[in-house]
Amino acid sequence: MLLELRDLVNGLQTVGVGAPQRDDHLVSYPKRPLLFAELSSEGQVACVSAPDAERISRLLKYETSKGGARESTPGFNIDPLYRAREGGEEELRRLVGDFKKALDRGGLPEPAAREARLSGLIERCEPNWDNRAAALNKSLNGAAVLLAAILDENLPEAGWAGLRELLRRSKLLDAGLLHQQLSAVLRRQLIEGAPQAPLPMLLEVLFLTPTSLVLELDDALRYDLPANADRTWALLNEWLLTRGSSAASGPTTEARGAFGEVLSADKEKMPQVKLPRLGPVILRSLSKSIVCQQRYGLAEAEACPVGKEVRRELAAALSWLVQPEREGKTWADVSESCGHALPAVLLAYPDKLPADLPDLSSLMAGPARSDAAAASTFETMAHAVTESLRGIVRTDPQALVHVFVLAKADKARTKLLASHQYTVDRLLASAQEWQRAARNHPPIRLRQFGKAKGETFWGEPMVPHPGELVWCVNTAWLRAGTHAERVSALDFGAGLTLLLEMGPALRDCARWALQVALTNSSGLLLALGQAQQLKTVHRMGPRFGKQALLLPCVFGLLLAKLGCWRDRYVESNAYLIGRLLSLADRLHINYCNQVRDKEVPRQLLGNGLMATALDNPRAGLARLADRLPLYYRYAGTPLRDEVGCVERLIDKATLPTRCDDVEKAQMLLGYLARPEGGTGSEEGQEKRGEPK
Repeated sequence: MLLELRDLVNGLQTVGVGAPQRDDHLVSYPKRPLLFAELSSEGQVACVSAPDAERISRLLKYETSKGGARESTPGFNIDPLYRAREGGEEELRRLVGDFKKALDRGGLPEPAAREARLSGLIERCEPNWDNRAAALNKSLNGAAVLLAAILDENLPEAGWAGLRELLRRSKLLDAGLLHQQLSAVLRRQLIEGAPQAPLPMLLEVLFLTPTSLVLELDDALRYDLPANADRTWALLNEWLLTRGSSAASGPTTEARGAFGEVLSADKEKMPQVKLPRLGPVILRSLSKSIVCQQRYGLAEAEACPVGKEVRRELAAALSWLVQPEREGKTWADVSESCGHALPAVLLAYPDKLPADLPDLSSLMAGPARSDAAAASTFETMAHAVTESLRGIVRTDPQALVHVFVLAKADKARTKLLASHQYTVDRLLASAQEWQRAARNHPPIRLRQFGKAKGETFWGEPMVPHPGELVWCVNTAWLRAGTHAERVSALDFGAGLTLLLEMGPALRDCARWALQVALTNSSGLLLALGQAQQLKTVHRMGPRFGKQALLLPCVFGLLLAKLGCWRDRYVESNAYLIGRLLSLADRLHINYCNQVRDKEVPRQLLGNGLMATALDNPRAGLARLADRLPLYYRYAGTPLRDEVGCVERLIDKATLPTRCDDVEKAQMLLGYLARPEGGTGSEEGQEKRGEPK
């Protein structure tokens, strides 16, 4: 990852974009509830308050180390103040939930009623900080002492009085005093209904939720530079970057780092960057605590020496890459399509950065599941990305696009799942090839739910993004296509291979992906085909519902990557057998409408024989021939003619007794096909998106 980030640093410098640097010791607060605890001059907690989300996003703390307790000041993480006595966890959670609901509804308006409820909860609990007291004391005293020493030794008095005073008051506390005072203040504000913080939040902090607690002065406004003001921490960051931090750099040496820079004598580890979904990520780590890393006598910083200034540039570049405003452009969450049960993030960017960044990561990963219905299609994104990148190709035909995927292996480790470089020209050509390949399927329309309650429409297949293809293939559909489970078969690199590679690597990947897709999705495609004949919607749930319209394009695309195109395979025996079994379903429905008073069984004739035909086409047709005459007798002339036309096209002399994967995919697409001009008034009259 260091090489990719170095390229990004160079790209940012070329276009004059400054990635703001931050000292390794200054970190933002985690995504969890956050409270200010205002301290009096005697170090007493006077009150607590809840800042807004925008303020929280700007707050910083000084973290003294990257391991162990990770003590920090003036803020730190705390556990709930109370825990249920043994065996009472579920009951406490239920009672707290009832209390919160009452508060949310505006109930319990009288302080006495809230006090009674709160006292009942406290009686069921015991203090909860006994295991965290040492870590809290390291933050209240150790971290505060260290930062105060830095300020006293290196920074002038003027302007820093607010932060110095806050650190002095922090040192007057310990874990026991803080628990006692904080508990009293939270209970008092909850009973009195104080407006500084939402009452349900105070209840969560007392009993259920880990929280970030930030110390603040109760008289902060009397200082020109308040302790937690943005300007205070900006100035501190500037000084730490220019003058050094608590672990001051040693003298320079003659040694050179990985990028040719002069090394200093410091032994600092690589910096951390907080990434979406992954949390804190160290740029590179070979911990000496792992025995195998000591094999060659080089571990941690010595394994890959990088100068301090370069380390900061790399961390700043990665931080720039994953800023929230660049989601969908330079990064995307690919946890559901990384091929593992891990949180994962895709990073993608051209080395020649355009002024207006294209939605490059969304093109590869697809839209977030939560807004998939309203998101742009692959075609729309491909057009926008193409227009943005063409200027780069004109100035530099060899310009590259960097793509890599990071995943959280466990709490401490992050691993690189994939890393690729492609020319921009190849990416643009691949996007066009992808769209053409994804349309390599016969006319198919599937019944879908509309936005309005009870509304349905005929939906047409959608071109998947590479990440969506991996997501579809890695979803195993069980119980006749009614239950979905995630499996780990393909990784995100397979999606990139199908999009961007050529030759044997592409064919091998497509062959494997088709085999997995058939194993995992055949049951769903059969369920969709039967629902199509019955003009109903096959219910798949909101999380996986989009796969109904993605899978036909997935199969068409994989066939195209294997050199099997629609203009030829629609004449194959496998495809025609699928068509014949689909017509058998219609014959069965027609028979039920006329003879069985419209009572249709749970499985139609063709649908039931598909499993046999997929395994042994000759046996499947033989069974169909035995059962078809009864239903054929009740069909009208147009439907009979259509059945006869398909049946005559099948070359009986070459019918195999086994199907390979390509033939199985062709048969499934034939079963789903809805050719123009088919019988049935609804099929001929309804168009895409029109409600029934």
